[in-house]
Amino acid sequence: MSAEGGGKGQGAKKKSVTEGMVTLEVPGDNTLFYNPAQVFNRDLTLLVTRAYALSIRKKEIEDKAARMSARLQSSQTEGEGGKRQKMESSSSSSSPAAPSGGDEEADGSADAETGKEKEKRTVTIPKFEGLDVLEPLSATGLRALRYAVELPDVVRHVTANDLDSEATEAARENAKKNGVPEGKFTVHNMDAVGLMCLSKWRDKKSFDVIDLDPYGSCSPFLDSAVQAVADGGLLGVTSTDMIVLGANTPEIGFQKYGGTPLKAGYTHELAVRLVLYAIAQSAARYRRAIEPLFCVSVDFYIRVFVVVRESPSESRRISSRSAEVLQCITCDSFHVLPLGYWRLPVKEGEGEGETQEGKGKGKKRERTAEEGEAETAEGSKKETKKPKKQSEEEEEAEDGKEKETAPQQSSSSSSASASSSSSSSSSSSSTTSSLRRAPGVLDETEEDRELHKKNKLKFKQPSFPQECGGCCQECGDRYRIGGPFWRGPLFSAPFLDALGEELESREVQGVSSWDRVGAVLEGAREEAQDVPLFYKLSGLFSRHKLSTPSQKAVRSALIRLGYKAGHFHREPDSLKTDAPNDVVFDVVRAWAALHPPKDTSKFPALQKECKTPNISFDLLPEAERSGKAKFLPNPEKNWGPGSRAKSGKGKGR
Repeated sequence: MSAEGGGKGQGAKKKSVTEGMVTLEVPGDNTLFYNPAQVFNRDLTLLVTRAYALSIRKKEIEDKAARMSARLQSSQTEGEGGKRQKMESSSSSSSPAAPSGGDEEADGSADAETGKEKEKRTVTIPKFEGLDVLEPLSATGLRALRYAVELPDVVRHVTANDLDSEATEAARENAKKNGVPEGKFTVHNMDAVGLMCLSKWRDKKSFDVIDLDPYGSCSPFLDSAVQAVADGGLLGVTSTDMIVLGANTPEIGFQKYGGTPLKAGYTHELAVRLVLYAIAQSAARYRRAIEPLFCVSVDFYIRVFVVVRESPSESRRISSRSAEVLQCITCDSFHVLPLGYWRLPVKEGEGEGETQEGKGKGKKRERTAEEGEAETAEGSKKETKKPKKQSEEEEEAEDGKEKETAPQQSSSSSSASASSSSSSSSSSSSTTSSLRRAPGVLDETEEDRELHKKNKLKFKQPSFPQECGGCCQECGDRYRIGGPFWRGPLFSAPFLDALGEELESREVQGVSSWDRVGAVLEGAREEAQDVPLFYKLSGLFSRHKLSTPSQKAVRSALIRLGYKAGHFHREPDSLKTDAPNDVVFDVVRAWAALHPPKDTSKFPALQKECKTPNISFDLLPEAERSGKAKFLPNPEKNWGPGSRAKSGKGKGR
């Protein structure tokens, strides 16, 4: 049953509801309820689907068709050349006295063989004819009908399903009332998980788009959905169980999503990442990987859109894109701990020797996606020495140095950070690569991805960063552990541009939430990418009885030190940065020095020495946010999910 509801409405007085370009009738007694709070969800879904169809799916099919056509043309050219060469060779070697009939038979035989070869070579060039959409929890079919009616240029067929027979009958009637052709709209009355599994394994059918919109948790449907969606297809997932994802019942959060939610300022972002982690884990079991396009926390629910691809190599990277978080129970200090990283081979010319796998041209050395100048210098020194084969003891010793060699888990001293920060105040762009980053920052390059595709990366288990210790380094209290969760990006930058074009064109006629979609999009564009979780600015300072500086002042201080500084798309008071936790608290201590509280003895963090020099709160132009609206108020009071439909049949599925 979807968030739009389902249930028995026999004898109930019906009411007419119009949303977008679709009008449907639902019973007035909440047996098949209509929730206006989800209008934004459905509007956003249509825009995302159209942007995906035109900027990703259609483009990929056209590129594949162009490659196939080029290969086919090339093979035909080579075949004709070979045939001419064979005929010339046969003509030169044949006897002059040979009868002409034999030549004709030979020519006929050659033509017959050529025809068979052509028949075997016959291939179908793919063409984008529209998306095949499945909504397995459709209720009365509102969302499914909006796909069919409002996206006629990109949607070929829509399949609606619900476990409740009354709901599916209403969906059929509503399809007729809205003039949707029978060949474009199919309704099933069965279990959602069963439908997706049967489509995949019995019918050998996959869907270009699967839209999961359950009432409550999405977790029961993820495993079947990642199998039934096509390679390169779009999976849209809603999860409304924010009581669980909001850490009111953390044990149930772990049960459903495989990760523990936490009560912290970043709870809503962690909820998004827990849902993504659950999807990524389900996909990886089937050698598939996800690519988040647009993942947001809105109102009372999570809404994520991911592309699911067949990729054994990418699916193995899930450990390096997952993390846990250590959150202090007293202050706002936290550390993100990656669950894996990888090793890259040295470049050619650094000597010959046996790799860890026993084959290859160069000796393996520790290196992560963020490659600094010091690492390059170290590699050049190794060129003068012939590398030796590493023994198991050397391998273990090398593993013990992970914190020193992997920037993602850097344990360099605060003084090193201070010196780099000092130099970055004059030219931050030249020193960005050598800055000590927060351990959880995901910084992958195109070179890393290409090397991984060629199976030249070796995964390594993570070690515990020294700066975390056994207790909070700022206040001395204990840590709570959250996760695992997805630590990769929540958005695709090219897709944000494609979605922006949809907003500008306004091709989808039924959308009414243009302003709010634009606000969320603008917030996503300004969000600091590849930086998991955030500090809540007011709590960070008020917890120490300090006046809270402006967002621009704090961002200016961090940008001047060479770090990223942004916000979370849902929270105006958020601060996302790749600065290590101790640097963030040095900024707090620098502000406390300028605006001291009445009594610093009550706050251990303020008694520590500030080891990051040259912290300035002078405003920088690049710290300014755009003037566009990003955080709009709810359209009316008591804005929420509404109560579950009264029908007992169809609960959960």
